[in-house]
Amino acid sequence: MKTYKFRGLQARRRREELGLSAQQVGMLVGVSESAVCAYERASRQPRYQTYLKLCDVLQVPADTLREPVERLPTTESAA
Repeated sequence: MKTYKFRGLQARRRREELGLSAQQVGMLVGVSESAVCAYERASRQPRYQTYLKLCDVLQVPADTLREPVERLPTTESAA
């Protein structure tokens, strides 16, 4: 099963290229400035709808700011 990881550093670089502050991006996306900073530091992953809004605000294609990560299957131990 695949899951995705947000490319925070790439998002921050793009935001800076556009001359936007984290506060401005947050206002345009509908999240707080601290949420934008957490996404950029990769300490928090945006929800999918928020991710799409981030891509729109940063003017990048929707697959640009995420990378697939293989998720290991979970096994339950017998009790």
